[in-house]
Amino acid sequence: MRAWWSDARNRRIAVVAVLLVAVVWTVTFLAAGGGGGGDGDTSPSTRRLEAGRAPSHDRPDAVWLFGFDTLRLVPSAPDRVSVLGFPAFGQVTGGPGEVLLYEPGSGRFGRLDATTNRIVDRATIPSRLRAGSDGVAEPVVAAAGSAAWLVTGPSTLTRHARPTGSAPDRTVELPGVGTRADTRVLAGPAGVVAISVDPTNETVPAVINRVDPGSGEVVATGEAGLPAGGLVDVAAGPGRVWLVGHTRLVPVDARTATAGPPLTLPAGMVARRMVDRGDQVWVLARDGRLARLDARDGRLLGTPTRPGYRSLGPTSRLEDGPGGPWALLATVTRGDYHAEVVRLGPTGRATWRLRLPDPLAIADLAVSTRR
Repeated sequence: MRAWWSDARNRRIAVVAVLLVAVVWTVTFLAAGGGGGGDGDTSPSTRRLEAGRAPSHDRPDAVWLFGFDTLRLVPSAPDRVSVLGFPAFGQVTGGPGEVLLYEPGSGRFGRLDATTNRIVDRATIPSRLRAGSDGVAEPVVAAAGSAAWLVTGPSTLTRHARPTGSAPDRTVELPGVGTRADTRVLAGPAGVVAISVDPTNETVPAVINRVDPGSGEVVATGEAGLPAGGLVDVAAGPGRVWLVGHTRLVPVDARTATAGPPLTLPAGMVARRMVDRGDQVWVLARDGRLARLDARDGRLLGTPTRPGYRSLGPTSRLEDGPGGPWALLATVTRGDYHAEVVRLGPTGRATWRLRLPDPLAIADLAVSTRR
């Protein structure tokens, strides 16, 4: 939802829209349908969907869609669509049994418990980021063990331990980062990694800081040259993070904070989103194509597929998860959202898809996993 939700007028519109959607969503879902399809097939089937309130104590692994309402899909049976009856807020990221929500401009934080389908652990985290800055840097929240790591300033990370009622227990000032920097945060096996860039000058290298999630100490600092055109996405993988540019992917060793040789996308592809799947990296391009590359040498694996819309807006998402990667393929036409959620098979082709009702304005995706 990003900066859109920070505007008070937009929030008022959202409240009205939720009331309207509550009346029409059932009819819309049953008309939309969902189903499988081959590469390039965007026509939904007439399969009837189960749509209703999500029960408590469900399985913790789920696919979550956020807009004027919050939807939950069961990965093993995605035709079961549950509606939670409330919108989320800020930026979202999935983790074991949960989805973290953080609005950096206001400092509002919450945790969506995947077993109760409720937002818990609500808190307000002191932040020096200005209101409306939600979309400046993505992501600004990461899950590492029992703590959430939040970007609370251009050069600052805050660790917020859980459960409910706990206060932020550590603030980390990142070395080598200017006061004008946009900072992103990722978490993986190597620890917490912050990526900071100067938004006014893309010729200045990105500063990479690795933070020990237990002690909160900065244990490695390095630099990486930005891809031409600056960053369009960042991604975490096994022992590494990626700086995603329009046509190049720069791998960074997460332990040493040192950059490796970049990978080049196929000619004509401009990156929108990326996910690291170990020996492969998958890149979703602005024109709607998806390419699979060998993570070691950038070799193209197979022919790029086109799993959905021919062009993608900035709210499109790509996340790894149960049953394969999941993609939110979204675009905006004359102010209206048009989106579908797609499960991708091993070759990047769509194995299941659901066209989402336009009135829900679905603009974000997260995947929670088993603990």
